[in-house]
Amino acid sequence: LFADPEPGVLFEWTMHHRDGSAVILEVSGTPVYDMIGDFTGYRVVCRDVTERTRATKRVTQWKSFLYSVVNNIPSMVFVREVEGNTFVFSNKAAEAFLGMTQEEMAGKRATDLFPPEMAAFFADGDRELLERAAALEEKVHLPGGRTLSMKKIPIFNSRGMLKYMLGIAEDVTDRTAAEDLLVTERDRAQGYLDAAGVMIAVIGADGTIDLVNRKGSEILGYADEDLAGQNWFATVVPERLRDRLAQNFLRLVAGQIEPPPFEESPVVTRDGRERAILWHNALLRDADGNVVAMVSSGEEIAE
Repeated sequence: LFADPEPGVLFEWTMHHRDGSAVILEVSGTPVYDMIGDFTGYRVVCRDVTERTRATKRVTQWKSFLYSVVNNIPSMVFVREVEGNTFVFSNKAAEAFLGMTQEEMAGKRATDLFPPEMAAFFADGDRELLERAAALEEKVHLPGGRTLSMKKIPIFNSRGMLKYMLGIAEDVTDRTAAEDLLVTERDRAQGYLDAAGVMIAVIGADGTIDLVNRKGSEILGYADEDLAGQNWFATVVPERLRDRLAQNFLRLVAGQIEPPPFEESPVVTRDGRERAILWHNALLRDADGNVVAMVSSGEEIAE
């Protein structure tokens, strides 16, 4: 530097405080010349930038951590720049799905990367995304039987302008198949219950109605969907018996007593009439033995 003076010098220099801690200085130097133009040295100004440097390091470490998280989650992640309508980031799951690296994807449009069903979702709808300022979701069925759950999320700049579109896609083929099977089994079970000639009700541990079959709805005078989620005791138990039966139910759930094999107890219908029912009750328990519901089947007692 002294042999070949530069117009300005800027560098960081680490020193040690008397207590042993590191102090980071930003050093700027300006060359000084004498009256005949000969270089005589530098005028040096030092500024303590320890906290700024540490903060920058923390931000860099945090960015690296977030990048590692996003890059290693099993869902596909894409980032599209709205202005150029091209993709600027993708994680490892996206690379594996598309069979190309992030570098190969960068700068390409949705139609260059995705099957038509996915491209339509990720390439269009920026106006709707801007107006809603919230995520948009959609399920797409791809050729070959795969099902993707896709979401796109708007990312705005500091001026509130839509800058990026964050896209997330997850292969939910197996989950969708399991859900469809569950719905099929549920509907089949509901069909069996509805075919039964007796009233059947499933009451959750908190006293709410999980299910009433068709015969039960007919006896009580409600539509099938009107009873689910209602409190059994407040809805169908006569007021004079409500508190006592509710307390007995709490004792059943707590394991203090067992339900009797048969029990005669009336219900009150939607129009306020009472109907006598002979009940058979059974408790449903989870893997730990806790009561999660009571299944009650009842036959109306002829007057």
